[in-house]
Amino acid sequence: MTTKGETTASATNGTRKRGAVTVYQALREEILTLKREPGSALDETAIAKSFDLSRTPVREAILMLSGERLVKVLPNRSCIVEPLTMHQLREMLDTWLILGRALSQHLSLAEIAVDTPVMHDRAEAFTDTIGQSGELNTALALLQLQRSYADLAKNFFLARYYLQCLDAGRRTMLLLYFPYASAADLHRQADLHRELFAAIDAKDTAACNRIVGDQIADILRIIQNSLVPVAADAVDLSTAALNLGDPITT
Repeated sequence: MTTKGETTASATNGTRKRGAVTVYQALREEILTLKREPGSALDETAIAKSFDLSRTPVREAILMLSGERLVKVLPNRSCIVEPLTMHQLREMLDTWLILGRALSQHLSLAEIAVDTPVMHDRAEAFTDTIGQSGELNTALALLQLQRSYADLAKNFFLARYYLQCLDAGRRTMLLLYFPYASAADLHRQADLHRELFAAIDAKDTAACNRIVGDQIADILRIIQNSLVPVAADAVDLSTAALNLGDPITT
């Protein structure tokens, strides 16, 4: 027989778990869309107040985020948004390429229709944001299009890890891709997706591999260009015009 105290405790635990999930989902999206910048502090008290919760579910949410390497817990037990580093960028792009190609092959071999009005509508929705709605809206529209392949595949393992890979790259894309991609670059991404729809439905596995490779290569090219110094070559390091005279000797 369940006592009143046990019922109350169970209800409290259920509320806390729901609260932790709510905070987790909200903070995760804020981090991935750069509303909370890399390296910025997370104030548990302020977050708890904003959600009208105690600090316990906030701590649980932060623990879940730290497991995804989106939050870093410091030795003094304070927390910050995980800083964005480049040391795993190669691995992320490599994995994205592998999973993207595997997903296109799965869709082709499983004879799942991709060249459909729905997919073309999503490609068109992405195209419509280019130069119109801001970089975040363009990024979210492309992400929605990319996620569609996983939704169609209905392969738990491929979908899970492909989506995780997309999320792992979201901050990098917002910082180093979308601000530097031209309208022509973005339209080419949309065109490559349309080509991929047709290649999957035609079961042209060689074309699928090539097109996914072209998608990633174009993204990598722009990320690399975003890191090229633009002002350093114009800086004159010569001291001749300063007329400093003879060097001081001791």
